[in-house]
Amino acid sequence: MRIGIRIPKLIKYLIYGFFIISLITGYIFFTLNQFVVIEGPFGPQKHPMQKYFLMTHGASAFIIMALFGAMLAAHVPKTWGLKKNRNTGVTLITIISIQMITAYGLYYLVLGDYRIYLIYGHLISGTMLPIALIFHLIRIKSNQSNLGLSHSRNIAVNELKTRYIASIDADVELDKYWLEILYSSILKNGATLAGGRMYEKYLSNPFNHWRSLRIGQQWGDKDLTEPSFIFGCNNILDTERIEKKSIYLFEGDYFKTNGEDLEFCKYLKKKKLKLFYSSKAICYHLQNDDAKSLSNRYWRYRYYGDGFKKRNFIKTIKNLIRQLKKTIMWALQDIINLRWKVVVVNFLVFYYFCKIDFKFIKKKLDKI
Repeated sequence: MRIGIRIPKLIKYLIYGFFIISLITGYIFFTLNQFVVIEGPFGPQKHPMQKYFLMTHGASAFIIMALFGAMLAAHVPKTWGLKKNRNTGVTLITIISIQMITAYGLYYLVLGDYRIYLIYGHLISGTMLPIALIFHLIRIKSNQSNLGLSHSRNIAVNELKTRYIASIDADVELDKYWLEILYSSILKNGATLAGGRMYEKYLSNPFNHWRSLRIGQQWGDKDLTEPSFIFGCNNILDTERIEKKSIYLFEGDYFKTNGEDLEFCKYLKKKKLKLFYSSKAICYHLQNDDAKSLSNRYWRYRYYGDGFKKRNFIKTIKNLIRQLKKTIMWALQDIINLRWKVVVVNFLVFYYFCKIDFKFIKKKLDKI
């Protein structure tokens, strides 16, 4: 069995298993040794079980050291040049080294009052060890520059080797049952892509309230077997039914901030693959907007929908007239429903929308 860039599953399971055994027995031994005293035939004494926990702890530690040696000899040299997870790898090696040094000191050295430093050094480094291992196993892929949602989602789909890929935006908080519900939705409905329902978390902010009413990212309180599309902010993808590579279209700025989810769903529908919307898979949008940020967000939303590549001055004026009609209609709806703050937001959004639109057209005209 060779250990290289990818560690064999058996070796992984051995490492995880003995790490857990070592951690649990170490904690139990420390607790019994430091805090538990029982009454024996000759007075107070240590708990008799602590020696067995120490023996188990020591045996698991020897096996971990053997596996650690194999990692140093085979895995580290082959992965060092790749520069992936190097910092977390060095941290992991450092912590294991501290574990070995403090264990040696506790077993062989008599340090009197200084022994307590070795005890807590061993305890703290042992606690940090599984945390460092988890961070080392997590691969974080980042772009050197902002290449947009579409490009980033393509990287995730092509880098990950798992069949199912869960995806959320950075400003989304998940309900504890979200993953379980969406995963079961994929299995039960034979869907390739399943998405959940997103609520705005901070509705007391009138700009967030406006966003939830006008450009909310959900399809309501009923499950849908074939929604128009699945929102990119929260979903699970079954990669077995698709060809990887650039499944999310990428055309520079066109799909940088939005629209990639709609185009991807068009691609899936052409392939006769199923979509599913689950109203019970809940998540929360943590975004807090003001007038300018909301107007920018809404403009990008309309910008994609109106086909900005063909935009010119005349089409912009026509678009603004349509937007003004919408604004008045929305304001009347909000007045009827006594949403007074949201009424004001409608006109603020329209004002900034116009500014952004004319600025965009001016840039286009300057290039001609």
